[in-house]
Amino acid sequence: MFFALTLTVLVVCYSGLALEQARRQAEGYALRYSLERTANDAADVLIKTVGRPSNWEENVENLETLGLVLAPNRLSMKKFEELRSLCAWENWGNNPAKSDAEQAVRDLFGNSENFEIRLIDENTGEEMWQSIWPRWQSGTTSGAAASLEVVVVKRLVAITEIDIREEIRGILRISGPPHIYRLDFEVESGGLDTLDWYIVLRPSKTTQPVVKIWVNREVEETETWDYHFPDMKPPFYGQEEPIYQPIYKIRYHGEDGVGAQSAENFVPLHEGSNFIEIKVTGAEETVDVFIIVLPRCSPSGWTLLGEFGTLEVRLWR
Repeated sequence: MFFALTLTVLVVCYSGLALEQARRQAEGYALRYSLERTANDAADVLIKTVGRPSNWEENVENLETLGLVLAPNRLSMKKFEELRSLCAWENWGNNPAKSDAEQAVRDLFGNSENFEIRLIDENTGEEMWQSIWPRWQSGTTSGAAASLEVVVVKRLVAITEIDIREEIRGILRISGPPHIYRLDFEVESGGLDTLDWYIVLRPSKTTQPVVKIWVNREVEETETWDYHFPDMKPPFYGQEEPIYQPIYKIRYHGEDGVGAQSAENFVPLHEGSNFIEIKVTGAEETVDVFIIVLPRCSPSGWTLLGEFGTLEVRLWR
């Protein structure tokens, strides 16, 4: 009887342990499913809806429902930046006027602050712009890496503010006299007052090939060029520290020829047909040249984003 009782107790104990383990496993599956469902739903809302009101980025205090696009799958960097500003350490939880907007953001993630939104290059996995999470600070991380369980959801998006008007890819320095390349582009009516105009270079090496550019004038023997790479590498402040890139502002915030070699020789843009001429010298390396326009007074760093990216939503517990 004693042995039978002992066996019965052991069976009951092990059965209880097995039931407890099964319960915990089922609970873990349920939590995981809930986390995945919330992340997927949040990602869909972000890339398929404009939010409420549709122009909430103009006054973030009015935000009722979060959305990051101007049209389905067409990401608005203005909305992305406004959300990033709202989530910054100095803003999140420190401004009573924005408490409703903060709650609207939490609601999208299941009333949680354990989320991160990233814009990445799917091919390289590198960030195209700075990430967003509640109380972000420069040099800090979101906390996802230290969490027990993280769900990652990705959605491909077009970036609406990036307008590549014209381009020449793979310009190569060849033997003999330097070849002159010409890139024609149009400035529409009102485009000088509502847009910023850039020349953006993507050289194959950080200092090669050597590129000289003339705006709205023929290449001159006197070499009075407007922009020169790599000698002229203006900084932009898209991140906390300046990053030097060959981005040249041919019309910026209503001013012509920002950073050009000579203001006297610079020929401003005008409505209608415009052009640039390009001379490539130096090593046999390639360079891509783009005419890119952004909405007036947008961050210059947006010119490096490209036309497409991947919006990544991370949610954890």
